[in-house]
Amino acid sequence: MTRQNIDLQDEILARLVCSDGFCKALGERPSRVRQLPLASEPDSISGRVSLSRPSVFRLAVSFDGGREEICILKLKSERIIKNGIELINCDRSPEFQQKLEAARSILGYDGSHIRESRFYGGVASSLGVYLPSFIGSFYDAETELYAILMREYGSDRAPNVKLLLDALDAITDFHAHYYNRRECVDSLLLNHHTTDVYREQKGILLGMLDRLEAENAATFSPEHRRLLYDFALHIDEHHASLPKHETLTHNDFTPRNIFWRKSEIMIYDWELACYQCPEHDLVEFLLFVMSRMSDGEIVSLIEYFKEKLFSKCGVSFDGETYGRILRFNLLEYCTNRLSLYRVCNKELHVDFIDELAKNAERLLTLMKI
Repeated sequence: MTRQNIDLQDEILARLVCSDGFCKALGERPSRVRQLPLASEPDSISGRVSLSRPSVFRLAVSFDGGREEICILKLKSERIIKNGIELINCDRSPEFQQKLEAARSILGYDGSHIRESRFYGGVASSLGVYLPSFIGSFYDAETELYAILMREYGSDRAPNVKLLLDALDAITDFHAHYYNRRECVDSLLLNHHTTDVYREQKGILLGMLDRLEAENAATFSPEHRRLLYDFALHIDEHHASLPKHETLTHNDFTPRNIFWRKSEIMIYDWELACYQCPEHDLVEFLLFVMSRMSDGEIVSLIEYFKEKLFSKCGVSFDGETYGRILRFNLLEYCTNRLSLYRVCNKELHVDFIDELAKNAERLLTLMKI
């Protein structure tokens, strides 16, 4: 493949697709690579923090003999993580910056630039039916970029209640396979939020709540604002009181990362995968889908998830214990991931973040927390 065969606008991208790593991932050297427009621009937080240099590309890869494949190339780097940290510290506080640097694990981004390629290469083969077709990954030393190459994926169906239930069914297969299997933390390079991690890093949660005082006053009731702050202050104690109940979680489980195609479900973007309570995936999923659902439909999703999880994992908790598990994961999401999104949103202005916060207040009320 010569430089003249490439029809790409980005010089770094052009250099990457000429590299030996790119050709090795494909299994042969292509005769031409063209950059195609993406179906939609990234509107997620992780997508927006890298807009100064796009991180997802759609490519038409041609080979001698006329074969052509449409591929997705995702680029990961330490720089993208640093961009995110700079967004969180929007007022450029040196003290808060120190907390951020020490708290990358609890925020989920520590190692995220290499985690997804490790995941695709090491996850149980029986779960591959739910994953995009992974071609390969490589590292480009010159640009310090980790790259993941996969075949194009996309939805041909808009999610309805039936498809939402199917998505919960799919993610509980992951939960069941890795349930209380601590060894997957190392094999898949997962983050693991232990009680000690929460104790050491809860300062960042409190710091984000302080920065969101006005925003939270406009969204949460006074009782819930006090509850969130008290929870963050004692999050390690709350975590220590939970039963042994951890597994591989997607940790970014939203319809934005799920494709429904014919009878198939495909879950992608595993860069934040974590070892924690499976209910984290449930809570996050609910907050993204519940806006157009009735209270009864939301309760039905919770019950469906619980039934599938208990059945597949062979576990059961009494109502009080499971209530504490749900409570912890909703409050943890509100004080951690949701707070992170809302602090970043001071500069990014992504529309769906405000809707998430309103849904969180509604779910806190619905669950009588």
